Amino acid sequence: MNLGGIIISLIELEKVINSHKAVAECAAVFIQRKGELIENLVVFVVVNKEIIKEKLLLDLKRIILKRLNPLIKIHDLLLTENLLKTAFIY
Repeated sequence: MNLGGIIISLIELEKVINSHKAVAECAAVFIQRKGELIENLVVFVVVNKEIIKEKLLLDLKRIILKRLNPLIKIHDLLLTENLLKTAFIY
């Protein structure tokens, strides 16, 4: 995906987010609001232990800053109990 001129793989981004000890699994998506050119990064996270959302967001920002690119910013973090799975049958 192209996030403000930064090319980033969602798989790579999710791998970095999943490295946090409180994250059981995650899904990163880019959302582009109607009429806007900029894509915003939204991350859905299933946690494996209790953690304050603001602390997790700060931790994830630090991990992304250190391991990927300081210009990648999480626009929103949503804690959820599970992630929807999709399957393709050919």
